[in-house]
Amino acid sequence: MGHLTNHKRLILKHHFGLSILAQGYIALVGILLMPMYLHLLGPEAFGLIGLFLMAQAWIQILDMGFTPVLSRDIAQMRAGGMEASEALMRLRALEWLFAALVFVIVALVASTQHLIAQHWIHAHSIDAGTIALCLTLIAVAVSLRWFAGLYRGVLIGLEKQSRVNALLVSFATLRFAGVIPFLLYLSPSPVTFFVYQVFISAIELLVSRSTANRQLPVSAGGRPNLSALKSMLPMVGSMAFLNVVWIIFTQFDKLILSGILSLKDYGYFTLAAVAAGGVLMLITPFNQVVQPRLSYLVARADEGALKALYSLSSQLTVVGFVGIGAGLAFFAEPILRLWTGNPTVAAASAPILFWYGLGNAIVGMMLAPFMLQFARGNLRLHVVIHVALLFFLIPAMIFAAHWQGGIGTGKVFFTINLLLLLLWSPVVHKYFLPSLTWRWLFWDTLPVMALMISILWLAALNQPLINTPILSVAWAAGAIFNAMLAGAMFGAHTRQFAIQQLQVMK
Repeated sequence: MGHLTNHKRLILKHHFGLSILAQGYIALVGILLMPMYLHLLGPEAFGLIGLFLMAQAWIQILDMGFTPVLSRDIAQMRAGGMEASEALMRLRALEWLFAALVFVIVALVASTQHLIAQHWIHAHSIDAGTIALCLTLIAVAVSLRWFAGLYRGVLIGLEKQSRVNALLVSFATLRFAGVIPFLLYLSPSPVTFFVYQVFISAIELLVSRSTANRQLPVSAGGRPNLSALKSMLPMVGSMAFLNVVWIIFTQFDKLILSGILSLKDYGYFTLAAVAAGGVLMLITPFNQVVQPRLSYLVARADEGALKALYSLSSQLTVVGFVGIGAGLAFFAEPILRLWTGNPTVAAASAPILFWYGLGNAIVGMMLAPFMLQFARGNLRLHVVIHVALLFFLIPAMIFAAHWQGGIGTGKVFFTINLLLLLLWSPVVHKYFLPSLTWRWLFWDTLPVMALMISILWLAALNQPLINTPILSVAWAAGAIFNAMLAGAMFGAHTRQFAIQQLQVMK
């Protein structure tokens, strides 16, 4: 029995490692190829890709939490806690519901495409008819890809993580890299790009559905019955609410800017937002490694171990997120210049990357308080503060977007997250870990953050005059590495952890 347990643990570690590699690959391939799209399509057409990326985030509102709940139901079916016929009935009902929503979304966009193209989007070199067609293609591609997520949820519930990773990596490669030959040899136009995306999304949906169905019990009934969804509604409701709040909180700036900026400037904004979003790649590994352990320690009521792990995790998030986020902020222009190969684009996007890089660094720091609340099984405070912030965020973003465009929304994004860090984190700790009410902020996180930012700021201020972009980025990389090393050694918990790891290696 002990041998079997160890074997299962090895399998879990293997799947976890592959998941991290898959997610890292997907994020990196998307980020690295963005400058090529910009070069091949031009700034205005690249702005349409920004709309495409934004639409992929907003359409998740339609999911309403059904996919993760179905994944949980499939897992219960495997464990014998739910009849296969009932789980399959829910899946078939969701297929009909999702198909209907796809039809509604596409029909709605198709019927309003010309109005949006003429009165919302501001383009100069691309005619309104082309933009209207691209909007409908975006709606089809995004809707089909969202539908495919339902079947990935089924595979996750079946614990077929290797198949999920294979699907994600394969279609990310086709979606991001596969389009480049068509742009090079067929036509470097946005219509070519989005027709290709529709084609790949349709294939992804069919392959995902076929893969999921092959793993399901063939003898189980599967007739669609929309009444089967009623029992899912209580859990779906709370998850849908959290999802809507989060999407508005993170995507409203992109929506409002799409109607204010020219399509060219929106392309520059998109480039900066994608670069800044690279900071958040660290969230998934932190969440997958730390969250289950925190939940375990809460269940065991081991407050000492919980506090120790939480404090260590908090300082690790500071070292990781501030190092990368603030590094991107202070060295935005040389990094963008090397990434895009275009000094004009780098100069236009760098001020936006500065504020969003710093803002995402703080978002990463606030991951630890969120994980603590989740481990305690109480997200009420998290929901309350984010709903309250929406009343400030929405008008502030609208004003800032009209005032300074992407730079203005970046300043609002940074300010809101800084206020959450300084004013809200003590409230969270008072309720969920009282011994760290003020210690977490003024001992565990802010001193480390201040040291790292000081190192990066001084390095940027004293950067030698280097005309070669790769040497400028090498200087930036050295500054980021030194800042992270200094932060890790300065933090008491990270320093002790590093010493322990060195002792184990001896």
